[in-house]
Amino acid sequence: MIDPNDSRRPPEVGLERLDKVFDILTGVKEEMDLLRKLLSYMTDINFTPEEALHQWDRIFQHRNELKQRLAREVDLSVALADYFTHTFKPPTSPLVLAKSRIAKLQAHATNDFLTGIYNRYFFDDFINKEIARAGRQKISFSLILLDINNFKYVNDTYGHQKGDKVLEVFATTIRDILREQDIACRYGGDEFVCILPNTGYFHALATTERIRRRIGDLSAPLELEIKLSIAYGLATFPWDGQTPDDLIRSCDRRLYEHKTDIMLRKHPDRRLHQRIKTPGDRASLCGNHKEIELEVLDIGTEGIGLKAAYPLDPGKIYRAELHLGPPLGHGQAELEVIYLQESFGSYRIGGRIRDISFAGQPEGSRSTTGGDS
Repeated sequence: MIDPNDSRRPPEVGLERLDKVFDILTGVKEEMDLLRKLLSYMTDINFTPEEALHQWDRIFQHRNELKQRLAREVDLSVALADYFTHTFKPPTSPLVLAKSRIAKLQAHATNDFLTGIYNRYFFDDFINKEIARAGRQKISFSLILLDINNFKYVNDTYGHQKGDKVLEVFATTIRDILREQDIACRYGGDEFVCILPNTGYFHALATTERIRRRIGDLSAPLELEIKLSIAYGLATFPWDGQTPDDLIRSCDRRLYEHKTDIMLRKHPDRRLHQRIKTPGDRASLCGNHKEIELEVLDIGTEGIGLKAAYPLDPGKIYRAELHLGPPLGHGQAELEVIYLQESFGSYRIGGRIRDISFAGQPEGSRSTTGGDS
């Protein structure tokens, strides 16, 4: 029987002190589990918390031995690799597994998990490098911002799995059309962005038009009752901006203008291609051994709008020197006159572009297109 007056009696432990002990034990357990996870991550070997603690103790001892033997500081990662190679030999190689895991993590860090193309993190890094490179070499590059029209309707009507499939196929389509040196990224949601190195505005426009036409053919394979379409905006460095924010802002503005134009058009299936307004720009047409000066009203991959003081012959093909402002610049084109309309003493001319090139375009970027203005 315990004597209540006995001074050797253990002191009472209050609830408050028990809570502190519990907190300490919980902290130790969490730290041991963290050490176990860290070691398992680096070696791909499953340890219990006690085994992991023991191995960490051995690794630090091994590190001290290496420091004494080599008479210099030894990095912990070096000591860990040497320990698992020469002292403690697991049944599988931890270093090979670690490298494969690092490669997998790098892929997850730069690639979009759903579509497989690059993600926003990669884009933010790459565009800064491309701006620096283009600035040093005094060359241009173009940016394309793409947005899927009515994507919310696809999700709401067919479900998010179908929406995910649309995004996957859309990303694959972009990647198939772009050149090897071009970069495609998922910018967020149903927005995608492409970086086209050493590419002028018109060539970027032609590339985007190929994407637009290809997207329009995807509805049947995807079993959609609506026709898929996109809106897009372009920007070219350095004319449209010299920072990522400025270039994206230019793309955003032009994408909004394109989307608004689509919504306001009475016949949405007609002339979905973008037109570049060119106020004040001019062209020189060569025909019948004389040069004719014209005002360029607008231009796109499908055709060109001109204004002249003299009529041209419908159906006739002319060679044209284009004198356009940035970001288009000087170019040469082969034009076929499609229609002629007289208005207040001048003539509105619509032409089909049969062939076009711009000064400074990369090899292989020459565009041959057909369509009515």
